[in-house]
Amino acid sequence: MISPRGLPQGESGARAIEPGRSPETAAKEAETRSTPGQFSPDDFASFGARSWIAIPAVVKCPGRISIGDDVEVFPRAWLSVVEEHLGSRYEPRLTIGNRVKLGHDLVIACIGEVVIEDDVLVSDRVFIGDTSHGFSDPDTPIHAQPMMPPRPVRIGRGAFLGVGSIVLGGVQVGPNGYVAAGAVVTKDVPARTVVAGNPATPIKAWNGRAWESQR
Repeated sequence: MISPRGLPQGESGARAIEPGRSPETAAKEAETRSTPGQFSPDDFASFGARSWIAIPAVVKCPGRISIGDDVEVFPRAWLSVVEEHLGSRYEPRLTIGNRVKLGHDLVIACIGEVVIEDDVLVSDRVFIGDTSHGFSDPDTPIHAQPMMPPRPVRIGRGAFLGVGSIVLGGVQVGPNGYVAAGAVVTKDVPARTVVAGNPATPIKAWNGRAWESQR
């Protein structure tokens, strides 16, 4: 099993054991790492069998993250699960189901709830977020303003998120929903429906017998 045992945590990044190494090699390397601030699979809310996180990666608040079995997280992922920002406290939960594949340069921003159900395929450079930075004060730098209230996000079983797509707060992507490359999803995606564009709109849907154009 490839696991994140011994990974430095926090904004400096989380270093996972590289894919392809044997369980014996992974275990031996984990035993040799004793840097303060490292974490093991036990630091996650749950970390399933045969799952791995490739290096480099950033994993914040692993105790708020549940990862199922056979999950693959490719390099440069940023799982930004935040409990506190500018004095505001949050109770975030990131849940990743079984057999989920998360591509390179993924960003997940979670201060509330983000759920990725079983068998979801996420391409490279995808953003999923239940919040964004507030901008109500025109004279204060955006980074110094509170986060917007979180709205839960759910990616349904068997769905696909294309390269460079964005899924914003409050969105549910239905089972086997298909989000095209570069789409910006601001509204729910029905099950077995293809959406594209900015903002994303349906272009095809399964009618029970065939794919039907929605244009």
